[in-house]
Parts: sequence; C-alpha cells; structure tokens
Amino acid sequence: VTLPCGHNFCRSCIVRTWDEWEEIEEELSCPECRERYRRRPELKLNLRLHNIVEICLPSSPSQGDTRILCCQCDPPVRATKSCDLAFMCESCSLSGGHRGHRVQWLDEASEAKKGKLTEIIDRLISEKQKTHTKIHNLDERRKQVEQRAESERQQMTELFREIRQQLDALEEKIMREMYQQKKKDFSNHVTVLREQEVEAEALCGAEEEEEDNVADGKKFSVVSDMGKWLISGKLSAAIADVTNVIDKVGIYGREATGLSLDTDTASNNLALSHNRKSVSHTDTRQNLPQTPGRFQEAQALGTRSFSSGKHYWEVEGSETGGWRIGVAYPSIDREGDQSYIGFNNKSWALCKFYNNYSVIHNGERKGLAMPPSCQRIRIFLNYEAGCLSFYELSYPIRCLHTFTVPFSEHKAAG
Repeated sequence: VTLPCGHNFCRSCIVRTWDEWEEIEEELSCPECRERYRRRPELKLNLRLHNIVEICLPSSPSQGDTRILCCQCDPPVRATKSCDLAFMCESCSLSGGHRGHRVQWLDEASEAKKGKLTEIIDRLISEKQKTHTKIHNLDERRKQVEQRAESERQQMTELFREIRQQLDALEEKIMREMYQQKKKDFSNHVTVLREQEVEAEALCGAEEEEEDNVADGKKFSVVSDMGKWLISGKLSAAIADVTNVIDKVGIYGREATGLSLDTDTASNNLALSHNRKSVSHTDTRQNLPQTPGRFQEAQALGTRSFSSGKHYWEVEGSETGGWRIGVAYPSIDREGDQSYIGFNNKSWALCKFYNNYSVIHNGERKGLAMPPSCQRIRIFLNYEAGCLSFYELSYPIRCLHTFTVPFSEHKAAG
C-alpha cells in the first residue's frame, strides 16, 4: 500500500506498527520520511507493486530448504532479523520499506521463545509435583480413616460379643438355678406329705390332726418363700454384672423422667391421652387453640429439653401402621414439608413404615437392613459426645443407628 507521502509498505506491517504507536500514544508518521499525520490516513493499494509481488511469490525457495530466507532480497539470502511476521537480512532491515521498523535478531527471538517455553514447562512440572503431593496426602488420609473405622468396628464387635456371652451365661445360670430350686421345692413337698401321712396314722384325734396340718402348712410356706428370695438375690447380682458391661457401650445414662408430650406443639390431627404419654392420629380435628409453637403436620414435641449430659428414654410404637420418633431443636419450623422431623437440618428421626426401619436427617433417608422385631425403642442422647442412638429393646438388644453431630441448641424429644 502507498501512504500520502508516496512511500510503500506492506499493509500488515504498517497497520501493526501504527497500532503499537497508538498504544503508547505516539503520533502517527511515515516510518520512512517521518511525515506526521493527525489521524490515520487512507491506505491506497499500489497495483504495480502488488503485481510484482504476485509474480515473485512463485519463485520462493522449495520446501526442502529449511533455512529462514530474507523476504526482500532477490535472489533471497539467509535472514538474520525479523519484523513481526517478515524475515529479512541485515541490510534490508536498514533500508527499504522496513527501515525504522522494530526488528529483533533471530537468535535473540529464539532464545526468548525458549526462555518462555522453559518457564511454562517449569511451572507445569511444579504444578504436577504439587498435584502428586496432594493425591498422596489424600490417600494417606483415606488410609488413616479406614484404619480408625476398622479399629472402632472391632471394638464394638468385641463389646457386643461380651454382652452376648454375659447374657447367655446369665440365662443358663438362672435357668439352672430355677430348675434346682424347683427340684428342691418338689422334694420338700414330698417330704412334707410323707411326714403328714406318718403323723396322720399316728394321731388318733381329729383336733391333733388339724393342728399338725396347720403347722406343716406354715413350714411349706416358709420353704417356698425362702426359695423365691434366693433366686431373686442371685438374679439381681447377675443382672448387675451384665449392666456393667452394657455401660461400656453407653446405652445407659440418666433416664429422662417426667417426659410427656407438649400440648402446645401438638397438631390438630393428633389425639393425646389424659396423661400425655401416648398419642395417635385422628381424622377428627381437635380444634386446639392456635399457638406459635403448634405444628401444622401430625407431630408434637416433648416437654423436656437437654443441653448437656447423657439421657435416655423409651418409646413403644404401634405394631401396625407407621410412626416417626426422634429429637429436634426447638427452633424447628412449624409448617410446610420442611417441618417434618428429619426433613431439615434441625432434627433427626427413626421411622417405621411398611415393616421397615429407616433414618432421616436434613431430608436424606437411609434404609436399614434389619427388620423390626420389637415395638420398644430406646433413644440415647450423649450431648457432649454429639451422639444420638436408637436401640431396639429386643433380645438381644440391637443398635439400629447412631447419628454423630456437634449439637448447638437444646434438644427436645419428638
């Protein structure tokens, strides 16, 4: 293209040069004669020069020549400098259309490129090493967690094995002693009857016979009562031994006495007993007074709340139908689907529906493999340890599920 001053340049070179000058707020001018322009002039195509270039392009060196050649010389010679995307020898860089352009030695440009590539490679290697380190640390952490979980599982297995052994031994001991006691009582019966028979034959008067019968009756009563006392004392001692083992597992704490249902939170489709110890669903609306704490759905909170210590209480569910029990913060919502116990992050629940157990927290339900075998459930709360456990009081006692969570509010039974 031709500038207004008459000098010719390749379009891409002059446009790129002026773009760079505008970035540094340098006034536009002709790189050849330095004629200044207030605004970017119109670039006119030099048809004659364009035709010459079109003729010369087919005479470029073959692809087999790997040298970088000057774009200006005829015939081309090896280039030593570059101007943007054009290559030229040293003499052409000092004269002709590219005079005044910013040029760079090819060796310097190559070294600069190599330096940048080296920096990129080093950075990638560093990132790769960091990634490998993170993967290794995560793998080590996973192994530690698995080892800790396996250790705790073995401890719990050993504790429950010990409990089962103690209970089996207790059952066998009690049954054996009851058998021995019954055998002894039966022997006493036979002895007493024989004595009565001998005495009846020896005594002649009816009055003496009645007196002997009364005396023998008292003797039999004393023997029978003594047997009951012996069994009761041994049974209490054996149960105390088993209780010491069960305490290791932690299903005992302070029994939550005085626990009842809060009528101010019970929904209108629940029927509470007079002592507020039992509740059932009803289709008859109760028309209870509206209170801020009343649930819109079929559920109610207990009257007790806990902020420390170990506590337990027992619930007996219906054999038919479904139910949901658990604990919740008093700040749980009172209406909407999110108000159901277990359907939010403020409550934890054990459910029984269609003869299957499941646990729910924050809306996430987890089915339990073990089917129900007993209607009595013990709820154990260890506030400081952040543990909430549900036990089925069957034989043997089964731990259905344990939630582990750091508590932050008072807990209310639900």
